[in-house]
Amino acid sequence: MRRPERFGLWWVPLTLAFAPLVGLVPSHRDLIDYFAPMRTLTADLIGAGAAPWINPANGCGEVWFANPQTAVLYPPAWLHLVLPGPWALACEVAVHLALLSLGVGLIARDLGASRFGRTMVEVTAWSAGPILFTVGVLNNLETLAWIPWMVLVSRMKGHRAVPLLAGATALGWLGGEPQLWAMGVVLAFAVARDRLRALAGVGLGTAIVSVQLAPFLVWVAEGDRGGSAAWLLRGAVAPAAWGGLVVPGPVASAGRMVYAESLFLGAPILMCALLGAWRRRWVLVAAGVLALLATLPEIGAGGLFTTLTGGLVRYPSRFALAAISMLLPAVGVGAEDWLEGRGRWLATVLALLALIVCAVSTHPWRWWIAGVPALLMLVAAATPKQKLLRVSVLVVGTIAIVVAGVQLVDLRPIGVVHADTSTWPEAASGGRVYVPTPAEDVMRWLATGIEARRLWPVGYLNLEEGLTVARTDAPVAHRRLASHIAITDEGPANRWWLDALAAEWMILPVGEGVPDSMEVVSSRGGMRLLRNQGALTIVSVGDGPPDPTLPWSPGGRVTALELDTTSCEAAFETSTHAWLWISLTPVSGWRWKLDGRPVELKQGPGIVQYLEVSPGGHDLEGRYRPPFLQVTGIFSGCALLAALFGLIRARRMS
Repeated sequence: MRRPERFGLWWVPLTLAFAPLVGLVPSHRDLIDYFAPMRTLTADLIGAGAAPWINPANGCGEVWFANPQTAVLYPPAWLHLVLPGPWALACEVAVHLALLSLGVGLIARDLGASRFGRTMVEVTAWSAGPILFTVGVLNNLETLAWIPWMVLVSRMKGHRAVPLLAGATALGWLGGEPQLWAMGVVLAFAVARDRLRALAGVGLGTAIVSVQLAPFLVWVAEGDRGGSAAWLLRGAVAPAAWGGLVVPGPVASAGRMVYAESLFLGAPILMCALLGAWRRRWVLVAAGVLALLATLPEIGAGGLFTTLTGGLVRYPSRFALAAISMLLPAVGVGAEDWLEGRGRWLATVLALLALIVCAVSTHPWRWWIAGVPALLMLVAAATPKQKLLRVSVLVVGTIAIVVAGVQLVDLRPIGVVHADTSTWPEAASGGRVYVPTPAEDVMRWLATGIEARRLWPVGYLNLEEGLTVARTDAPVAHRRLASHIAITDEGPANRWWLDALAAEWMILPVGEGVPDSMEVVSSRGGMRLLRNQGALTIVSVGDGPPDPTLPWSPGGRVTALELDTTSCEAAFETSTHAWLWISLTPVSGWRWKLDGRPVELKQGPGIVQYLEVSPGGHDLEGRYRPPFLQVTGIFSGCALLAALFGLIRARRMS
């Protein structure tokens, strides 16, 4: 076999790994303000030998290990242990785009695609808009990259199928997007040659990750997913937005929250995908159902969407990503049908649709990217014997999606997206920072650039800035924290709730007044940093149990306080009968001792927990471990050994 036939074009994204060599780094969407700081913190903790159980700098103590997005156990993310941040991030993106492209290309080969068809599939898999937008939501890309391999292994024969499927299943979970992972599991089982072996492989893979899966399930059960319906339904695909399949970026309603920024495949590639999928109509049916789920909230069926998903899926556009991804391997087979003269009517309809959408839009760029390939396809459909023209349609269509997709990687100079100094150094010395939930105008301002998001810290930029923030932008917030923040957002009338958050600092726009008992410390970029002189400490001593209707009054003093990723320790003294207040999010896994004896904290309003104490000096010690860590750790270790043993045994038997 000649070299070009063997290697194809799946490897092209690997060149992205060298972007930092010329001073550039991918920075699309959430990469810089969410995933990069997250990866850095995880690497720092592991490198320092610290257990990455809790992140005390966000969400008043948010679970870290239980959130698969943190990639604590994901081997490709360990690049951040050995490479500088920009290099590690670029490599992580590059490797997963190439891995996805290779896997989808191999599925296309198994479906019967020729070398030309496989090459089209490979290029589409690393350049199509629905794929490249996931570069900015990295956990989606990383889980998506393993789904083709789950499918491929489930189709294998022999003893290696079970351990290899277990490995692909485990890595898909550890990639960090549970919803896509669940879809991948269902797909792998649906296409498996041997359902029993597939069940064994998926089960073994799930057992391998049970050490993280168990605390994840507890995290979700305690979280706010089911109760935040407005957020759950944001980012659905409007019916008209499906025109983005053939023309990039059709006009959306003003103020609409867009999650999947691009659905663009172009008329020629979409035509090939539909032609190829027609041979396996169940693929079309499954893709249609997923597409409908992505659109339900936009056609007045938000309640049905919430019921069908159990309130666990945020951003319905994820289903659009899954629907389009299912069609990608069929592109190669459909290309063969097109070159043989089939698909004339489908090509005509899609070409006319693309031209109509281009005509409605006044942007000339869309004509070049979508209109020219569509016009060429319309001519080719009318002259079925011109095979060279049909080949040209596919080549031009493939080039068009590459040109349209490149911008989604959003390469920027490293110095622009990585700050060397803190935006609010005054608050970097300690104490929680509170920022209200951003209103729509603030959201639009935050979208203007990374500088705005540093002034009003979002995502995990606070980790780079050295700030501790009261809220969290994690996909799941603890239910009690979410309700506490919601009440605090109501303003000065609920000042008790702000003080009880232990929020020593607050960031507000310059135009707003200065609340009582606060002083302006600094102003930058239209924002002000205020010191809250009434804030409690994370551990404080009151003269009564927490009650929002009563002002706080001291009942003693805390003489020492230390909070890290595994523990909270405090020393305090009181001369009278008093109550100890702890302003930490009450996630499962905390165990407390007072003066060496186990105690149970009582739940107060919001996140505040409390304990009645006698006069004198006392020591409080809290230890956090992810729920079921010991038993699931043993179980995961045994499952991993079983998978390795099965792989070695299968190799010896072959």
